Amino acid sequence: DPLAAAIGAGLDITKPNGCMVVDIGGGTCDIAVISLGGVVERESIKVAGDKMDNAIIKYVRNKYKLMIGEKTALLSTSV
Repeated sequence: DPLAAAIGAGLDITKPNGCMVVDIGGGTCDIAVISLGGVVERESIKVAGDKMDNAIIKYVRNKYKLMIGEKTALLSTSV
């Protein structure tokens, strides 16, 4: 839930300015804009963690001629 995520992150969702919450999952990336205590806009796209991991694996293979797995690619995104 984007409202719960915004509150958990310490954002003041009651103000009239927009707060953007992005949830990057394995298969989708969910984006919500919150203002005045509610969700103003919400979108879900099919570019997310799995595609990002695969892009990192491909980049390292092409640039450095190294084969890495998903766990190593995942560690690269948390730096």
